[in-house]
Amino acid sequence: MALRLKSLLGSDNVQLGPLLQNGIRTAPDLLAHNPKALFTQFPRGTATVHDIEQLQASAAHAMCAPCSIGDEGLDADDIPPLRTGLDALDALLRGFETHDVFELAGPSSAGKTALAMTIVARELASHPGAAVLWLDTKSAFSPERMLHIIQNNAQNVDVEAILDRIHVAQCRDVPALYDAVDAIFSSPMHVRLLVIDRIGDVLLSSLTNKQPNGYAVIATFMRHLAASARSRGFTAVLLNSAIPSPASSSAFRNASFSPALAPMLATYTAGTLWLNTAVDAFGRENVRPVSDDAILIVVEVLNSNVSTSGQWTLVKLVNGIRFEQYDERGDAE
Repeated sequence: MALRLKSLLGSDNVQLGPLLQNGIRTAPDLLAHNPKALFTQFPRGTATVHDIEQLQASAAHAMCAPCSIGDEGLDADDIPPLRTGLDALDALLRGFETHDVFELAGPSSAGKTALAMTIVARELASHPGAAVLWLDTKSAFSPERMLHIIQNNAQNVDVEAILDRIHVAQCRDVPALYDAVDAIFSSPMHVRLLVIDRIGDVLLSSLTNKQPNGYAVIATFMRHLAASARSRGFTAVLLNSAIPSPASSSAFRNASFSPALAPMLATYTAGTLWLNTAVDAFGRENVRPVSDDAILIVVEVLNSNVSTSGQWTLVKLVNGIRFEQYDERGDAE
């Protein structure tokens, strides 16, 4: 069940506005407050202490987990993890094997979108009953690129049928993200993967627009997303941009960028993969040239709850649509 107060109370509830204005968006947020102290934040005549206590009781009831039988849990554990098709790359985060939130971060043109689309293509080709929800914050989703990536990563499949199971929604602000995530709970589709491209652009607006409690808004949404992923059984992949940072957590000495909103987002994710061109990571003089149609990319684990931080591997991105494992001997010929 969704834990968002808008879903619990209804958007026309007069008590919803004061709660949202105080950064209280979810049932856990509401339960964390003393009802008498919270009462002082309501406009006169809109609520009593008893009303707030009743709201908290409703929130507590909504948070109760539904019963399930044991073999349903075993069936869920049997669902294979998401894969990119490259063993070394999949090993970095063990194939995104948990129903949790993961981050793909890096500078522009480092392969973040291509990697996310590759995961989407392989997932839908392997699971005919699955669907993907792609939340587009900048109207940047390219059906043509997705088509080419499917054709290059999935053999003997109905490409049009796969495209039909990719549902793209425009999300310009945090409330729109909430609406899209909550819609998964009432959707007849089996959404196994949620992609947000790009998460930093939307969340940063909560700070740059000088919204009160901007950091609380971000933290509350990230907690809600993680709880929804575990409850509904989907994996969330967040694409994030890079910002200049002299204190980068990358293991490479040339690194001068970090993920936007780091380290805050890392608190709420199971792992972050940092993508960067090998030229930027090692220096141009230290990188052996590859073919004209490819770029060499370093994929590094910045932080992880499921593997070891600091691991990295090299991959080639060919024509912007196909990843290949980098073989230094083969590519040097």
